[in-house]
Amino acid sequence: MNIIEKRKGQLKGFGIILLFIGVAALVGGILMIALGSSNPWMIIGGIIVGVLGLAGVIVGIIFTWVSSAVKATHGSIAEENLAIGTVNIHKCENCGAQVEEGVQICKKCEENLKP
Repeated sequence: MNIIEKRKGQLKGFGIILLFIGVAALVGGILMIALGSSNPWMIIGGIIVGVLGLAGVIVGIIFTWVSSAVKATHGSIAEENLAIGTVNIHKCENCGAQVEEGVQICKKCEENLKP
């Protein structure tokens, strides 16, 4: 697993946690407004907690969505370029063994390689 995949998982986890906290805060804010109908400070607190909860839900959705959309497509971090530490080394797509450039068949698994 490359660094992009690790960070995607962390971002998705953080987004899901934000979603849960945001929903809880939103529900708490609504309850504060409903139960504090005679106390203006309770209503103001409920509005503030509700707005913060809504912001948490929105940010959680964005983080979760972005983490599922992120993909390394080129360069040294792209999955097809990962090898023993350099982008100039090619590997077999079937078994991951290092193969020389221009070789048609993998020596390890005998899979036909793409040109």
